Amino acid sequence: MTDVLRQMAVQGREVNPDDVAALSPHGRGNVLRFGDYDTATLHIPPGVYDSALRLPANGL
Repeated sequence: MTDVLRQMAVQGREVNPDDVAALSPHGRGNVLRFGDYDTATLHIPPGVYDSALRLPANGL
């Protein structure tokens, strides 16, 4: 497809990114990897998160 689009551009035809995106086999919309989810209705509080960085006494 890329070769054809390049040939069209060489011939002087206008190639718009939106037109190319319509030909793309890849989805460009918002993809929810784990499906639809709503954290407001789960009623499960998040676990405790300890952000302290513990380093060895003798350094790195």
